[in-house]
Amino acid sequence: MKKKFSRIIAMLLAVIMVLTAAPMAYANDDIASGTAGDGVNWSISADGTLTISGEGEPVVGWYSTPWYDYNESITAVVVEEGITALADTMLCYLDNCLSVSIPSTVTKIGDYVFWSHYNLEEINVDAENDDYCSVDGVLYNKDMTTLIIYPANKADTEFDIPSTVTTL
Repeated sequence: MKKKFSRIIAMLLAVIMVLTAAPMAYANDDIASGTAGDGVNWSISADGTLTISGEGEPVVGWYSTPWYDYNESITAVVVEEGITALADTMLCYLDNCLSVSIPSTVTKIGDYVFWSHYNLEEINVDAENDDYCSVDGVLYNKDMTTLIIYPANKADTEFDIPSTVTTL
């Protein structure tokens, strides 16, 4: 009788473990997510990464983004392939953001995208991007005639502006 009871308990525990583990396998670590226009999605993971994905240009209001309530928790921005623009002010006030990654598909970066990025250390642009590039975390237009932004919290003690730069 004891042996049969032990087997039943063991099987019951095994079933409970399987049932509680299954949802965990499908859970993600997003703390928030939503849309930013037709075909554009965003999510913020528990580690503070804002990921913008989908196709096209994100639609955000002037100083009003769908992730605004989470600005303080965002430490990195990853823009995925398919996104074509970074609209004015869409990344404003991400005071704790350290890095931004820009894919090859971005063809337009608004004037105030990096407003109030006091802790930004680097911007990385996919090498296949036809309009922008980054060298050592500094953002330029593709032919490096315009220095778009030097990250405010970059660790360098010195910086030499490339001779190709004619506009800051």
